[in-house]
Amino acid sequence: MANKAVQRFKARVGTKSAAEVDKFEKDLASISAPLGDIINRKIVSAIEKAAGEPVQLSWLPTDTARSSIFSPIADRDLDQLQGKLVFRSSWGILTVHGPPLNVTDESVFLALLHFVRKEKKAAIKVNYRQICKTLGLSYQTKNIRRIKKAIKNLALTSLDFELKDGTWAIRAILQSAKGVKDYSTIEIDPWFFSKFLANEITMLDLKFRQSLKGYVVKCLYRFLSSHRGPQSYRIETLIMALNMNPTQELKYHTRALMGAFSQLRNKKFLTYKFKAGVFSDIKIL
Repeated sequence: MANKAVQRFKARVGTKSAAEVDKFEKDLASISAPLGDIINRKIVSAIEKAAGEPVQLSWLPTDTARSSIFSPIADRDLDQLQGKLVFRSSWGILTVHGPPLNVTDESVFLALLHFVRKEKKAAIKVNYRQICKTLGLSYQTKNIRRIKKAIKNLALTSLDFELKDGTWAIRAILQSAKGVKDYSTIEIDPWFFSKFLANEITMLDLKFRQSLKGYVVKCLYRFLSSHRGPQSYRIETLIMALNMNPTQELKYHTRALMGAFSQLRNKKFLTYKFKAGVFSDIKIL
C-alpha cells in the first residue's frame, strides 16, 4: 500500500498499520462495487433491449438507425463540428464529450482493438510501425503524428449514458493513454470492451475496409455491417446515422452516398436499389 494512502488514513482515523488500511479499502470496495455493477448492467440491458441485436460502440442505437461518433469529414474540416454529440433513443440519452472524431480516428481505434484482442488484455503497448502496417499506411512522420493525435482524441472522449428513469453512468473509451517517441501504452475500459466492443473487429474486415476509397464509404461499410437482413434507408436517415457534415447541402450528401453504395456493390459487398431518395432492398452478400 502506498505511503500516501497510509498517511491519509492515519490523518482521518488515527494511527493504523498498512494491513489495516488495506482491509479498510477492500471493505469499502466491496460495499461500492455492487452498486456500480447494478447500474452498468441496467444500462447495458436497456440499450440491448432497444437495439434488438448485439450493440457495438460505433453503431449507437437510436429510434431510427444506429448512429456513429465517427464522422466522414476530413481533418481540415473537423472544426466545423461544434458542440457535443447527443443521441436520443427509447432507452434514454447518450451524450458524447470530447473532440470531434473522424474516420482516421476510427481507423486507429480499430487497430488498437485488433491488438487488444490479439494480446487478450485491456492494457497494451503498441509501436507506431505496427499500427501503420495494420492500416496499410507508410511509416512516416505525418502518419505517426496523426496516430498519436488519434490516440489522444480517443483518450479525451467519454460517453454519458442516462436512462429515462434517471440511472446514469459515464465511461471513457480509453481508461489511460501515454507514449514516447516510438510507441504508446493504452488501456481500454474493460467493462466497455466486454459489453460494447467485443464484436467490433470480428464483424469488420480491416483489409477490406482499407481497400475502400473515401471517408463516406468506410462509414457506410461499418454502419451496414452492424445490421442484419434486408435494409432500407432514406438519405436523411443515413446522413444522421453516419454523422455526416450537417453544413453541406443535400445534393452533395446524395452524390457521396450514391458513390459509396456503388463502390460497395462493385466490390461485391452488397446489392441495392435506389429511387426517390431511398436506398432499398440492401442485401449484404
